[in-house]
Amino acid sequence: MAVNLLKKNSLALVASLLLAGHVQATELLNSSYDVSRELFAALNPPFEQQCFQLNNYQGLSPKQPENTFAPGTPLQAYSRGMGAIGLPGDLSSESRFARVAFVKMNSKSGTSENESVSQFFHILNSVDQQRGCCEVAEDKYEITLYTSCCNAKKGIYYYTTYENHQITAVDMNKEDLNAKKLIRFPLVCGEQIRWQN
Repeated sequence: MAVNLLKKNSLALVASLLLAGHVQATELLNSSYDVSRELFAALNPPFEQQCFQLNNYQGLSPKQPENTFAPGTPLQAYSRGMGAIGLPGDLSSESRFARVAFVKMNSKSGTSENESVSQFFHILNSVDQQRGCCEVAEDKYEITLYTSCCNAKKGIYYYTTYENHQITAVDMNKEDLNAKKLIRFPLVCGEQIRWQN
């Protein structure tokens, strides 16, 4: 059941990946199953194994821990967040999977569109790859190029890029959806800083 739940939640991610690649809607509908199957098959370790590994973290909690180690011994929580001690912090795929699963399953969001979108980006920021931390070849590093989500009901696509943390949105309903020509928007890549003075 956990595998099916995570696969269902990941379909939006697959759709976002396809949309970012400027794939037409008909191609998206025809290929989403194949792409999601290939995406999960390409995970290393495989998706099912990563889901199974979540069993290792079932004792973690967003709450402060209770002393079940030695009841009666005066052990105390000396810092906030100690209920999540043991949550992986390295950059391996398996650790990042466990971390984002914990954050997603325990984070709280408001009910508005803006609050939900903001929370989505906070969840995925928990597993960002920063330049310089994961070398894949001499002077080449894995980074999070972009993060995106889509409100499929409203037709709004949201994204951030490595060089721009401000959320950018494209509302597809503000365009002529019957146009014969594909409409493309250039990525906003430079950091957008909102000066207050």
